[in-house]
Amino acid sequence: MDTNKFKALKTAVELGSLTNAASALGYTQAGLTHMMNRLERELDCTLLCRDKYGVHLTESGERLMPYVDELLRASDRLEKEIARAREQSVHTLRIAAYTSMINRWLPTLMSRFKQTHPYVNFEIIDDSIVGIYNLVYEGKADLGFVSKQDDIKCNFLHLKNDALLAVLPPDSDIADGQERIPVEEFSGLQFIMPSLGFDMDIMRALEKSGVRPIINNTNVNDAAVVSMVAHGLGASILSELILCDNTQRVRILPLMPESYRDLGIISMPGASELALEFMELSKNEINPD
Repeated sequence: MDTNKFKALKTAVELGSLTNAASALGYTQAGLTHMMNRLERELDCTLLCRDKYGVHLTESGERLMPYVDELLRASDRLEKEIARAREQSVHTLRIAAYTSMINRWLPTLMSRFKQTHPYVNFEIIDDSIVGIYNLVYEGKADLGFVSKQDDIKCNFLHLKNDALLAVLPPDSDIADGQERIPVEEFSGLQFIMPSLGFDMDIMRALEKSGVRPIINNTNVNDAAVVSMVAHGLGASILSELILCDNTQRVRILPLMPESYRDLGIISMPGASELALEFMELSKNEINPD
């Protein structure tokens, strides 16, 4: 059924004039009059009464108008859902992120997003700080879940301050009697540096205090770093998010001064509506305040 005729009918009644309705809808008066006449012929009843005061509904029109309103509301909802389905059916949301954020945050966020956007596809890319920024800069990722760095050339939405924590062997005497570990304690220690660019956040905390540990670079995952520390191969610094379920066999203490990485979402100007909606959902889920 052509709803344009019913939209024109409703507008004519609301404005009380075919001339005004034609102007509002972009028709000529003759064209709108012809449309109303055709609608009345199709329904085999008179809907409008035309007199010197304009137009108003006949008794038949009054009875039908509630159903016309219902039809137009349903048509509007249908058009919006069709537009959303078209967008979602062809759109893949590409997200680059740290392993820890992929493990802890993204499954829940993606599941919640799927509830309102069932046709969206996700492409998840596990990468380092530099890799994530480059992917977003180059348009190869729509969003990047990453820590904030200096002189960024994109938008940044803060989500959470992720505390950096000292990770020490179980028999370390450095932690004895202390509630916090001064960063200076790492000076001269064997230090196991996590991979995937996490060193940028760690080195910022160390350099602020002028600390220079003996760095052993690795190319292993976070669990392997914890295992190395547990076996007495050195100390490390990891974040609270990484250490959620990975603290067995090691000693964990906060740093002094307090240090953290500023976790959030990066995007380029002109991000898609779908990407903006995912950012808003992420903020509401992770940082509702």
